[in-house]
Amino acid sequence: MMSPRICGEDLRESHAHNGAFPDAAVRKGSAAGWAVFRPTRSPAIASSMLEKPARPDGETIALQALVFLVEDEERLSRFLGLTGMEMTALRGLATDKAGLGAVLDYLLNWEPLLLEFAASLDLPPEAILRARRDLPGAPSW
Repeated sequence: MMSPRICGEDLRESHAHNGAFPDAAVRKGSAAGWAVFRPTRSPAIASSMLEKPARPDGETIALQALVFLVEDEERLSRFLGLTGMEMTALRGLATDKAGLGAVLDYLLNWEPLLLEFAASLDLPPEAILRARRDLPGAPSW
């Protein structure tokens, strides 16, 4: 097996003609003879890495809140009991922006549930408040 130095020298010599190691001919055999490789990112990749992900709009968060309530029998039962809604009205609620705002109002008025919902989406609770402002009928806080 060849030593790394010999392999390195062979590699530099074989690539010196195409400019891969521009200083190979000048400093052949020394560690300093290696060209420094500094990878660069393309501007498109670099800028996309800096962009913040878009926050979901109010309607999307409200729909997720409705699903959050419906997927747990205890949550759903409490929601229906406090709002006086019938189970059959939930489907219509999903297509009514004012109704979705009311779902977020319900969450915003009960902190333990709000915190649980926000954590389930990996969002800060303030994001739910911002989402409520995106929908019709938002109170002016």
